[in-house]
Amino acid sequence: MSLDDIIEQLGKNNESFTHIFQRDDKNIQRIISTKNGETKLRSIAGISDFLFKNGFNSYHYFSIVVGKGWEE
Repeated sequence: MSLDDIIEQLGKNNESFTHIFQRDDKNIQRIISTKNGETKLRSIAGISDFLFKNGFNSYHYFSIVVGKGWEE
């Protein structure tokens, strides 16, 4: 599945997701390139409304996925 398809699919259920991640966003590309990146992105998309309302941006998402904020 392409990155554009993933963004479109996740944006249908979570409108805020498309506000946080634009198609050319470098942080979403970095998330997808990590181990199980697509799965992690799908998991965190479920709380994107909450995160967006609290000022989170794509860099914050990237930090959660690749940093200490993500537990396997």
